[in-house]
Amino acid sequence: MPETPENPKKLPFDEAVVAKFRDTIHVALTDHPELRTVGVVFDWNGPLNEAPIKAGLWIGEDGGVNQPVAIAGSIHQTMKLLLQQVNRMAQLEQGMKEELALIGQALVQKRRELAEAVGETPGEPGG
Repeated sequence: MPETPENPKKLPFDEAVVAKFRDTIHVALTDHPELRTVGVVFDWNGPLNEAPIKAGLWIGEDGGVNQPVAIAGSIHQTMKLLLQQVNRMAQLEQGMKEELALIGQALVQKRRELAEAVGETPGEPGG
């Protein structure tokens, strides 16, 4: 079926996402002249991050990002964001370690209580 205004061509889902962000980015670049480039990373659900689909979008004032200063600036900002992400993961890991330690302590306490309830000494055979 040919593409018409009443029946637009349906884009693959990743290209549809890119199109939506591209429009938003163009508006932001136009409305905010202090903005030089915009990079958006797509984190897809499930195994889609490994699929051969769009991983993101990187647009500059003139469309493509080709000026060394714009590339370097984008890399610098990406590294700052990556540092935030790594720090967030480290905080999450620390919280999980603390929670796991509490769970382990509670488990040891429950084992002691159970052993006492059945008249065994913890660490003995059957205990």
